[in-house]
Amino acid sequence: MTKVRKSYAVDHLKEHLQILIKNYFVEAKWREIRYHPTFEEYMVNRRGTINIRACVAGALMGMEEVREVQAFEQLMKANYKALIACENINGLLDDIVSGEVSLN
Repeated sequence: MTKVRKSYAVDHLKEHLQILIKNYFVEAKWREIRYHPTFEEYMVNRRGTINIRACVAGALMGMEEVREVQAFEQLMKANYKALIACENINGLLDDIVSGEVSLN
């Protein structure tokens, strides 16, 4: 990424991967202490475990059209509500599929 002057993108990707790991840790801690979070608590944490933002950051890293740090950051924030909706939907779908697998 340094060769194509996109080292800033690696920092964004690392940041989102750190958020992912932190949220996995929260889920593990809840499970260990047998804590049942409220729906709101669960959904806030679940959005972080879906990894959509890290995927978006990784995809933008590979795009030649996105060269400037301002453009990258603007695209990462442009559809903030769309990202949240995507994370919510994917999180709930993942939970449904996981529940169906464990029932069989």
